[in-house]
Amino acid sequence: KGHTVHKVMLAQTADIAEEYYVSFLLDRTNRTFLAMASVEGGMEIEEVAATKPEALAKIAVDANEGVTPEKAREIVDAANFPEDVKDGIAEALQKLWTVFVEEDALLVEVN
Repeated sequence: KGHTVHKVMLAQTADIAEEYYVSFLLDRTNRTFLAMASVEGGMEIEEVAATKPEALAKIAVDANEGVTPEKAREIVDAANFPEDVKDGIAEALQKLWTVFVEEDALLVEVN
């Protein structure tokens, strides 16, 4: 797209036991913010959304309230994350929401 790359960051590879997906986006159709999360994450989330829509939790987020601890817990519960990772993912969701808002983003996602 004509963008100049000024820096590339590399990280050491790691063994991946499981892949999850979380994102926040502006849902223009419904005029709200939307959290999406799935325990069937990874690079093919679009395929999961198309073939198994029930595996992708979609939770509206009120712009005035943001992602409170309670909202983060609602998201991880709706996505059926395993109990042993729920607290960590809920905390990450709150931080990801902060990035989303502070950067005035239309989409942030983590695979």
